[in-house]
Amino acid sequence: MTDSIFDITQHCVRVDLNEEISSFNFSFGDDDLDDFFHNHALLYSKEHLGKTYVFVDNDTSEIVAFFTVSNDSIKNNIHTEEFNKSGSKKNSWTQAFAYLPCSTYR
Repeated sequence: MTDSIFDITQHCVRVDLNEEISSFNFSFGDDDLDDFFHNHALLYSKEHLGKTYVFVDNDTSEIVAFFTVSNDSIKNNIHTEEFNKSGSKKNSWTQAFAYLPCSTYR
């Protein structure tokens, strides 16, 4: 068996999801992924909930992969709990950083 690494950056182009690509007739083999890609990903983009990118094979024009980036936050309990244990009232710092911005990938 030969180990082969597929370098997606050499064999594919990354494009923003658009109506033409979302209508391609294919399946990822997972009903939830198929449903999101074909029925919800464009709406996520239009509603500014997430941005979907697609890797398309240069030779075959087939979709190889996709990912969606969306804004999210992580609840920051550490500092809030430390301030609460010390008897200090919540200040603007703990309120401002109660949630830390982040991105999620789907």
